[in-house]
Amino acid sequence: LRAPKLRLEAKCSSKKVAQSAKVTLKVTLHRDHHGFNGKKPPQPADPSGNYEAYWMYVYVVGASPEEPNTFAAIQPLMCKALKDKTIEAEPTFEAPARAGPLTVVVCVTSTSTVGVSLEEKVTLTVTDQVDPAAQVLATAKAIEKMAVQQQAGDADEEDDIGIKLK
Repeated sequence: LRAPKLRLEAKCSSKKVAQSAKVTLKVTLHRDHHGFNGKKPPQPADPSGNYEAYWMYVYVVGASPEEPNTFAAIQPLMCKALKDKTIEAEPTFEAPARAGPLTVVVCVTSTSTVGVSLEEKVTLTVTDQVDPAAQVLATAKAIEKMAVQQQAGDADEEDDIGIKLK
């Protein structure tokens, strides 16, 4: 197999995202070494049929030196055909609830070749608007939590005249 020659590209469809909104990145690992020498490709050494394997880590950089970085997504990337020029992924994560600049770092590390690692930064702006979909989801979760608490609390309570409630 050829030595890997890789390029990493990471983009977001919008440079501005609402607080707590779902953010999807488009990540492309370019395999500039695609193809193989000879008429017939060699059999992969991996029994699952992968020629190359990578881990993609996406993390959000802390807003200040005191705030730690946080993982946003982790996903394997696999190359099953030597002719493939790219491997693509679309990791998704939730934007922070605070407005301001947001730096997201995508790291890809090879599990097939020691020392092969790439990194790409994506800079976004979190606006102070709240994403309507995130707001509906948060409201639904709050209602569900209240219903569960109420159901659990009602099981052992009695009403005002001494009748047990179910």
